Amino acid sequence: MHYLTLNLEPSSSLELDINIDVKPPENIPEIMDGIEVYMTIEPNATTPVNATLGLYIDKETIKAELGRDIQPGLLCWAFWNGSAWEAATSWLDADGYLVARTNRLLTWTVREMHPTPGPPPNILGVPHTAVAYNYSMIVPRRFVWRVKEREPTLLTFENCIMMFNSTRAVDLNITVDTNVASRFFTLRLSPRESLSLAVHVKTTPPSGVTKAAKDIGIYVDIEPNATVSTNATLSMLIDKEVIETELGREINVSHLTWAYWDGSKWIPVESFVDENDHLNAKTDHFSTWAVVEIPLIPKPMPVVPPQVPGIPANAVAYNYSETIPTGFAWRMKPHETTVLAFKNFMLMVNASESLDLDLTVSSDVAGRLFSLALTPGESISLDIDVTASPPSDVEAAPKDIDLYVSIEPNTTAPVNATLSLYIDETAIEAEIGRDIDLSRLTWAYWNGEEWVSVESIMDENGYLKAQTSHFSTWTITETTPIPEPSPEPEPTPPIPWALYGGAIAIVALAVIVVSVLRKRA
Repeated sequence: MHYLTLNLEPSSSLELDINIDVKPPENIPEIMDGIEVYMTIEPNATTPVNATLGLYIDKETIKAELGRDIQPGLLCWAFWNGSAWEAATSWLDADGYLVARTNRLLTWTVREMHPTPGPPPNILGVPHTAVAYNYSMIVPRRFVWRVKEREPTLLTFENCIMMFNSTRAVDLNITVDTNVASRFFTLRLSPRESLSLAVHVKTTPPSGVTKAAKDIGIYVDIEPNATVSTNATLSMLIDKEVIETELGREINVSHLTWAYWDGSKWIPVESFVDENDHLNAKTDHFSTWAVVEIPLIPKPMPVVPPQVPGIPANAVAYNYSETIPTGFAWRMKPHETTVLAFKNFMLMVNASESLDLDLTVSSDVAGRLFSLALTPGESISLDIDVTASPPSDVEAAPKDIDLYVSIEPNTTAPVNATLSLYIDETAIEAEIGRDIDLSRLTWAYWNGEEWVSVESIMDENGYLKAQTSHFSTWTITETTPIPEPSPEPEPTPPIPWALYGGAIAIVALAVIVVSVLRKRA
């Protein structure tokens, strides 16, 4: 039992003679890789007509009928052109129908295309060891493929080329929208175990995702079947002339960068164009990705660390002294102390795992050195906003020093962290316009209702430090000393009545003795 659909848009009234059989008409050869269904459509006139063919793909039913398994992603409609079976652009729609559009009312069937592997095309950046498969007759819709371990695999479709390479086997489910044109996308993976990925390439963002400013008309949505830890590299061939023709505007290739959607905004990541004109970016997570054109702040060469107590001599320092950071993106390498010096703020970070940072510092923050040491259980991303006054949903802390640090992680995974702020007493007093007592400074965090002070110490380099296992909005406050109570007057000691009674008895006895002696006399 097969479910076929035929939608027609004729230019005038039309009569059709439709014959469906498990064999093709006489004088047309049977196809060896078909699913044994043939539909012959004979119109009564040569009137122009647009038609959409559909066949519901019930994998188990077809498997039982053929006696072999099938790959739905390899199926396509094909028509007899008079001398051969010619494949037509086909795709699986959301309802599970294999669909093709045509203006030919001929004999049609469905075949399973299995191209043999061949040498890779002569494209810069494609390794000579890659195994190539030619699917240039189809636009992939839920195209299923397994990438073998450590075998570079190149798939050529009608409207894009995709290359995959992984240290472990990866099951792919690929969909590319029909309006995607001539893109070459590469994904290299080093997962800790085998995984499955659903990859959807679009010209517009998925539902719920905001369109990126100055994109180049390509969005790659990658959804894994598990939260397997992996290191990955995304790449896209940048053909400047082709992209400019598609966009209808000029682009600055040096400003192109990969960016991912974090659920609320686009986060650009460090990207570079290699010698083969592929735009590359590394990541440890999957999401919706886009290539955008933004004038990124150029990454300067490392400089000698600032001569500030507590900054190690082996720290890697970068000078952004002309910049007030707003949405500043940076990836910290594991176990490398990094110092970023901005116009009004200095950040020192050391983490045991890779750290993706998004930093914004308000322009009214003045000359503070904040340090963050992290020991997360896995790679982590942090949004850090630094302001001189509390965020809108947070109360001002009593006797603060005009510094609030809001830290928002991308995960609830446990983390051990040390917050530190270099305390320059003279500079802080000048900024806030009052004296401070260093011995009473403490870190405090906002728990959603009130400020909670945590144990803090001042180290030998002048940093106020606090340990934490969670992130929130933090500040430094000066605790108010609790006045000592006035000493109460000592109470009058109670009279020892037993002794007092004894004294009275002694006096009475003495009186009796004296009285007796007088009588004898």
